[in-house]
Amino acid sequence: SYFSDTATSTNNTFSAAQIFTNHVVISEVQVTGGPSNTTNDFIELYNPTSSAINLDGYRLVKRTGSSSSDTSIIAFTSSHIIPSHGFFLWANSGFAASIGADVSTTDTLAASNSIALRFGSLDVGTIIDALSWNSSVNSLKESTEFSPDPGTNESMERKALSASTAV
Repeated sequence: SYFSDTATSTNNTFSAAQIFTNHVVISEVQVTGGPSNTTNDFIELYNPTSSAINLDGYRLVKRTGSSSSDTSIIAFTSSHIIPSHGFFLWANSGFAASIGADVSTTDTLAASNSIALRFGSLDVGTIIDALSWNSSVNSLKESTEFSPDPGTNESMERKALSASTAV
């Protein structure tokens, strides 16, 4: 992944050892906008490489609670491309226009979920990157889950370094 096997959270920002990668990573996730905005969900992907990455064959998946099966959020096509050092944003369709999402579906995320970027089929495709805020043994995660769950209008953001900027 983009980071080492361990990470800590301070104010919902991950910090970890500086390890760079050659694949797309999950850079930020928002689970809820609050009681009246339960569809304010998004997943931001980041391409840390020096070349554009075509997402054809990739999919965003989630697992709910302690499920051992994936639910597809979106299966990408050849028209979905992340530029070098660029971002790509999925959002719930009720929220997508207000944040300028690249793609949207009606899927939602919840406090008991975990997500992954897979290459290939549900449940068996290669996990490229994963993030969980669920302690279940079946959740999609690379090491330990994010804790605590983000609050209303909070997101989980991964950075290469604590001083990293969008530049």
